[in-house]
Amino acid sequence: MYMHGIYRKPLEDILEEQSRNPELTLFLQPYTGRAIKRLLKNPPSPKSPVTLYASTTEQLHDVCYTAEIVGWENKLSMPPARHTQLEAIIRQYQPTEDGLYNASPTENKPSLNLLHVRRMTKLDPPFSVTQLVKVSDGEPLALRTRPGGHSYVRKLG
Repeated sequence: MYMHGIYRKPLEDILEEQSRNPELTLFLQPYTGRAIKRLLKNPPSPKSPVTLYASTTEQLHDVCYTAEIVGWENKLSMPPARHTQLEAIIRQYQPTEDGLYNASPTENKPSLNLLHVRRMTKLDPPFSVTQLVKVSDGEPLALRTRPGGHSYVRKLG
């Protein structure tokens, strides 16, 4: 799965914490009110992870990070105790995230998806997003100028 234009700082926070504890699972919170359908229908797990490819808002045309998605949750329907537990983890390990939010911090829109990620890697050098092929039609990803969104992909070669 490819995520287009993630803010760099949350990725760096995860990378830093996971460099000390590679099996630590942390979280990404995409700004969308719709469920990521494939993750909802086929939730990833530690035994069956989904590879995440990510570009940053500063490098939209390059895949700069990879990770394993090992879980998915709906933030808007989780029990209060789970919400409190996740808040504590995020505040401890991801200080630039303002906790577990249920709306986009920059827009007043729902934020439903919580991705559980482990084994974050910063790619050096990064590679072009055009080396990713969409699962839906086999076409390479196009270069885009605005962040946001995701695609189901596989990597060429």
